[in-house]
Parts: sequence; structure tokens; C-alpha cells
Amino acid sequence: MKSIVYRTVSALLCIVLFCAGATLTAFAEQEEIQNVSLSEDGVLTWDPYEGATRYWIILGSSSVAFRPEGTSANLYEKALENNLPSGTYSFSLVACDDSWNNLSLTYRGQFEFVAPIGLDEVKGLYWDGKTARWDAVEGAVGYMVYVYSGDNCNINDYVEETSCDFSESISFVLGNDYSFAVMAIAESGGANGPMSAKSDTIPGWFEYKDIQNVKIENGVLSWDPFEGASRYWLIMGGAWEPEGTSADLDKLLADGGFESGTYSFDLVACLDNWTNISNHYIGTYEYIKSDEEPPAPVYNTTIVVQGRGTATATPESGSDGTVVTLTATPDKGYRFVHWVRQAGMLSGGLEVPDAESATTSFVISGYNVKLVAVFEPLPPEESEPESGSGEPEESFVESIADVSGTEEASSPEESAPAEGSAPVEVSGPDESSALPEGSEPVETSAAETSDVIVPVDNPEEGGSNGTTVALIIVSVILGLVLAAGGVFAFMHFRNRKLDAKK
Repeated sequence: MKSIVYRTVSALLCIVLFCAGATLTAFAEQEEIQNVSLSEDGVLTWDPYEGATRYWIILGSSSVAFRPEGTSANLYEKALENNLPSGTYSFSLVACDDSWNNLSLTYRGQFEFVAPIGLDEVKGLYWDGKTARWDAVEGAVGYMVYVYSGDNCNINDYVEETSCDFSESISFVLGNDYSFAVMAIAESGGANGPMSAKSDTIPGWFEYKDIQNVKIENGVLSWDPFEGASRYWLIMGGAWEPEGTSADLDKLLADGGFESGTYSFDLVACLDNWTNISNHYIGTYEYIKSDEEPPAPVYNTTIVVQGRGTATATPESGSDGTVVTLTATPDKGYRFVHWVRQAGMLSGGLEVPDAESATTSFVISGYNVKLVAVFEPLPPEESEPESGSGEPEESFVESIADVSGTEEASSPEESAPAEGSAPVEVSGPDESSALPEGSEPVETSAAETSDVIVPVDNPEEGGSNGTTVALIIVSVILGLVLAAGGVFAFMHFRNRKLDAKK
């Protein structure tokens, strides 16, 4: 028993180690970029990554993303170009191939940016309805406006005036509060001002809604126009911009070289700049290539029995044109009446040919079929006689009596020979059989007749063959059971002795 437990535990450990090894191997396919360093003046450098043809850097949350030249990048200059305010920014670096597939693990770090200060801080921030306003700063050629929801920056925009209208913006989502801050921008090459303090908050007003009446008919996806949307975006195996408010899914997938299958799709309404203004509609579509035939529908045949008997349908299911054979078999004392459709079923006008025949057939024609096989009891005059009664047995007894010489005799009318004929001796149970003309009567003893007519099982001569075979089978089974029990007991006591020695 212990050895079985040890083997089971060992097998489980092997499986765990194998899975862990496979996981480590998968991670080992991507390695870290080596010798990444950031100088005090904001220059990032690293070693070339094997197989990489380009690199990708994101500075900040995602506001500044660019492709550096070679294996270095000046983060300080990028921050100045994008008018970032002073602060600590996270950055990420990854090596890619020509198709922008990641080859390396992503390197992550932080960059402390101190913006040069040349202009004054912006003052007098306030909300005028959905418009942000502030005081002008001397020497500024423009202003960077940053909109926040809590600590998250949702919008950064450049304007030359001292106000910014957000009434058409969808970034102000209903249920959130929003504030803004402003930084004065100097002429090219000059130092900007510092980031201002945040303004008071206003509640959001934009509510994302569902696209209405999305449906698919004959492979064409359609929907109602969404208020404010100037274009739509459909993702299904690829990314597509539908024309208007419909898209031919079969054509899109066929043009894309897709195989038959079930595809999920994502539909969203957008502004001109591809900003989403609706909730995403997610659905699925079953695509079948034009050169492939759709699978034929399969219909079932169900049989219900009324009365006593059995009924079958072969085959039980099939497509249009399949021939189904019906077979009905009555139980003893019953007869088959007819096949009938179950009330209320859809059968396309099906009528079973030869409905009163116990064996017939019909052709499937586009519907599931449910039939009733009707059986009824036989009338008394057609019923089979019960064992121990009836005319055949009476004639049989009479024949035995005649042959054995019993005193019982038939009436003179029945036993007297016809006039002019010779008396005839009866042999066997058939009383009506007469000897051929010119043959001699044969006398048969009662013992010989009974041996032929009445079979008797003699227990003294060996009994029934079936009983003997059953006894042999039972004896063999008991022998096998006893042998198995002996082997089990031997192994059990042997293992206990081995455990005791250990």
C-alpha cells in the first residue's frame, strides 16, 4: 500500500515539474534588453537586442510614444517637445521586429523631468459652464490644458486663447467629476511656465449608449444611425470601417481569405478622430465560404406504441429524401391495426403509405415525424387455445385410449366401418387416417404407441441437460472466486511481513 502511495506522489511531482519547466521555457523565449541606463541629462541607452530591427518607447501613461533611432533616446528633449510639466514619468522600452511584434521583455523605468521655467504660472482658473477659462500670461504664445478625473489626466490639448470649450467632448463621462490645470507655453526655444494648480471640479455629462437595432440578415450586418457618429469601427478577424450603417460580413471575410467558422465581432460608433462615443456591441457570426455547401438539416422520427407490441423506425433520423422503414410486431393475443400521425404534430402533410401494413416506409420531407403504432386485442374466435384444452388435445387422448385398449369407446356411429368395408385398426393420434387400399392392418401395442406419442423425462437416466450445464458453470465461477481470494490473502500477509522487517 505504501509503495502505491509513493509511486502516486512521485508521478504528481513529475507532472508539476514538467509544467513548471514548460512555463519557464515559454518565458525564456523572450529575454531582457541588456545594459539599459539613463544619464543625468535624460539620455537613455541600451545594448542591441538580437533580431530586433526597431524599438518602441512610451513616456508617461501613453501621451508620448515614439520610435527611437538606433539604441538611444533623449527623454529630456522628448518631454520638452511635448510641453510636459515637471514631474516623475514612467517609461517603457521594448525591442520589436519589422511587424512591430515584441521580441524582448519590456524594460520599465522612471524619468525625473524638471522643465525650465521662463514664464509665470497661470492664475484665475474657473469653469464657465462647460468651458475652462484662465488669466493670460505675459510672453505666452499658447497654453497646454490638462483635464483630470481625480489624479488621472484624461485630456491634454494646446490652445492659443485663454479658454477651451469642452461642450462637445465625450471625455466628461456622467458620474465622474473633472478639474483642469494650465501651463503657459513660450516661443520656440524658450522656457515654459510651471503647471498651475487645479481648478474646481464640475460633474461629467456624457453618457455612453448602445447602438440600436443591430441585426444580421443574409450575411449583412446592419444597425440604426448613432447620434453624433460620423463613422463606425468593426473588428472581426481584422479591423474594418463600414460604409454607412451596414457591412457585408460574408464579403469582408471572403476578401480577407478567412475559412468557414464562427467569428466574434465588435461594433462601435466613433467621431471623425476615431474617438468612441457608443458602447461596444459584441456578437458572433457563422461564416460559410461560398464554395462550401451548408450541412443538411437532420429530422427525427419518433414512434409511440398504443396497445401491446413493439414498433421501430429505421433509421430514426435523416435529412430530406431519407427513406424510413417502419416495423410493427404485436404481442401474443394482439394484432397490429395501423400507423397514425400523432395529433398536432408538424409533418408537412405526411401520409404513411400502406398505413395498415405492419411493415411499410415513408420519405422524410423537411419535418420531424411522430407516429403511433396502434395494436388491439384479438377477438375471442381468433385467440389461440390455452394449454390443456381444445380439440387437438381431446383427439390426442382419444387416440391413446383406442390404441391402449381402454374400455371407453366411441359411439357406434363414429366407430362402425362403412358398409362393405373391412375393419381398420387405428395407429397414432390421427383417427381419420385410413389404410391404403389393399394394405394389411398393422397391430401396434399400447407400450410402443405411448413411447412414440408421449415423451417422458426419466430422472434416473441423467435428468435435464440444461441443469447439468448450469451446475458446471456455477462450480467454475466459485472456483475462480476462491482462487482469487487466496491470492489476495497471500499478497496481503506478505506485504505486512515486508513492512515489519522495514
